Amino acid sequence: MVQKPREFPIRIKQEEALLRSLPPNHKKRKKISSNLKKIKAGYRGELELDYQLKFLPDKDYLIFQNLRLIYQNDIFQMDTLVLSPWIATVIESKNIYGHLYFDPISKQLIRTFDNEKNGFPDPILQVKRQADRLQKWISQHMNKTFPVHILVSIGYPSTVVETKRGNEQIYQEILHAEHIPQKILDLSHSEKHLSQYQLRKLTELLLNGHVPDPHINILKHYSIPQSELIKGIACPQCTQFSMKRIHARWHCQWCKTNSKEAHIQVIEDFIAIYGSISNEQCRELLGLTSIHTTKRILKAMNLRSEGKNKGTVYYLNL
Repeated sequence: MVQKPREFPIRIKQEEALLRSLPPNHKKRKKISSNLKKIKAGYRGELELDYQLKFLPDKDYLIFQNLRLIYQNDIFQMDTLVLSPWIATVIESKNIYGHLYFDPISKQLIRTFDNEKNGFPDPILQVKRQADRLQKWISQHMNKTFPVHILVSIGYPSTVVETKRGNEQIYQEILHAEHIPQKILDLSHSEKHLSQYQLRKLTELLLNGHVPDPHINILKHYSIPQSELIKGIACPQCTQFSMKRIHARWHCQWCKTNSKEAHIQVIEDFIAIYGSISNEQCRELLGLTSIHTTKRILKAMNLRSEGKNKGTVYYLNL
């Protein structure tokens, strides 16, 4: 049973919003597009694992997706944690296609695709570090030792995984997503380490200890000045940034298209990039003068809001 569901990554929203806000010939577009592709692939791999874990018995297996905890003033993040009375299993999701070779000497994951080789960090080392911190976190909060196992989930069923002879033990830790549920069941054939009361208590501690994903300064991350972003509202028909509000509609001065909703994407992109939007910022963004018209527009979008009157700020609902 899922105790903490996976949220849609705000980072995807930010990268997409930034691409829509940059000129077509901007020098950072290629880098942003490449990063966005990787983030989306990773998210698809996590969703594939989420689907496969639905086949675990609801009663005894509790699932925490994208759990972020603090240990010794440092945040550690787990793609997926499966908790049961027998064991905890930390799972790292990898959605890498092609031929994967785990080199036990260099401790590196080497991917070959279309006769091109690329190196990736060792996912086993990554997940071991997360599991170690989780074990210490549980000991700190419950004064109890608890076995924590590790697994690496490969999202693409067609991905080939190989290693050097004598290093075959990695096949016990690296599996395609569809085999993960059975592996967890196999690992659970031991004595119970948690009573139902302790399981509920640990679940409560984990949920209360979760730290949400931060909203990063995406412009600072890519070293892009705010002045380089395109201003205005793009026409849904001709894509020109030439729309003006006339009689409760957006009118394109280039191709004469009318739209009632052309502002929605612009406002959502602004919030994704900057974190929030105020009435004043929205008026400047849309080229409006009326506080009340702007308020109606923001309210109609069903955005999450905080504050009152002039101090009201609006956030995305992910």
